[in-house]
Amino acid sequence: MWGAVWADDEGNFEIELDWPSAGNAVVDPAWKAGDSFDLQLLTGTLYSDQAGVDPTERPDVSRTMALRITVAGDPPEPEPEPTDPEEPAEPEEPVDPAPDNESVSVTTCLSAYGPREKDRKVKYCFRGPEKIVHGKPIVLKGVSGYLATDDKTGSVVNFFLDAETSGDPNTVYSKRDLTNPATGKKVTDKRSHAVVQARPDGTWTATIPWPTTKNTTLTKAEIDKRFAPGTLHSIRILTGSLLTEPADRQRGASLYFAVVKSLSDEVDVPKPPVEEEPDVPKVPSGATCKAKPSDYAFELAPGMKTPAANVGGTIRLRGTKWCNLVGGGSLIAIKINAGGYQHLPTATAAHFDANRGREVGASPATISKTNKTIWYVIEADKRGSFDVEIPLPTRKNSQPTFGEWAYTLQLLTRTLSADPYYKGKRPDPSRSVVTPEFTVVAEGKKLTGVAPGKAEGRPGPAPRHR
Repeated sequence: MWGAVWADDEGNFEIELDWPSAGNAVVDPAWKAGDSFDLQLLTGTLYSDQAGVDPTERPDVSRTMALRITVAGDPPEPEPEPTDPEEPAEPEEPVDPAPDNESVSVTTCLSAYGPREKDRKVKYCFRGPEKIVHGKPIVLKGVSGYLATDDKTGSVVNFFLDAETSGDPNTVYSKRDLTNPATGKKVTDKRSHAVVQARPDGTWTATIPWPTTKNTTLTKAEIDKRFAPGTLHSIRILTGSLLTEPADRQRGASLYFAVVKSLSDEVDVPKPPVEEEPDVPKVPSGATCKAKPSDYAFELAPGMKTPAANVGGTIRLRGTKWCNLVGGGSLIAIKINAGGYQHLPTATAAHFDANRGREVGASPATISKTNKTIWYVIEADKRGSFDVEIPLPTRKNSQPTFGEWAYTLQLLTRTLSADPYYKGKRPDPSRSVVTPEFTVVAEGKKLTGVAPGKAEGRPGPAPRHR
């Protein structure tokens, strides 16, 4: 939070904010003439602290809006006009700027992936450091192509540090309090070191502060060892799960960088792949599941006008054509709110085998035991189909506490099949799919006539903000 102000009785306010600098900010953005940034205005999270006044007696309306501000000076280059109104313009691959005294940047361009052929054609480009001087913040830029499926709304971009896969033991967990700029909600995934929304031109800027004991869960000794000069690291840059209206495009890319004492240090930095999605190998002729990776389909709560469930109940999920790369059914990891809810330390996700039509015990994969955000595991049958009632948390068996609210399910493949338990024998394509929202109501409450959206109540105890 950079500032706060009370509106007067007529709803008007005026406030002067200090300009961010190295003296008053965790990271000095060092904005220059022509740079633009968003000032996010929020209401509904702060209440009266007047002595003797119950804060809940002054509830506010929940609002979120972004005010675009451009630093005075030469304006930024204009966005090129699309060549075809039916298709997004092909982004130009930008030229890397001259390096500054903190990092050497490289630009990477890839293609989005997902079920629609149109989305898989859309290229995006980002720029980030190949070398970074020890102790300096990590600054990344999206330079083109970061738009949702409506080709108007900026994508919401999430950044993980040293987390190449779900449950990666090298993952650096964050202590930062982050907000989803599209919804105004708190980001609960502690792998996130930054979350930004792209501008309407498909560009963005993100700053990840240098890891410290204040902004990560690492100790000083761990930081000194893991981030010493000469060490190699990655930033995982993801879209697709934090923006659902409109649906975001699915992207997954990694930027690799080396920590150096000086930019003159010579180090070998891994080069990113040309495309994130691998070529699909030939499926054996006798295989029973031959659908292409992009042909999958699913339906949440079939037959229900408004998808709904009870606290501690189940939500039905049905799918077809979920095939792996060698002609069998996919292994699907299910997360709630993109990993926002997790099992308690002693619990592990159950494994539903669609070939048998029942749960067969806890998931045997190591990743399911170490990554508690995997709430459930589905093994599609030999034709790639499944029909399952997914058990939802009670009020006592998840972190944070589960309750009446609106939720989504995230379906992930490759996360499980890449686990050492399966020894690479049933490789899956990479998919990350988010369902529509479903509404959760209290235990025993009827599920007919439930209004879509947030139910009365909260998903667990709400913190008091000041």
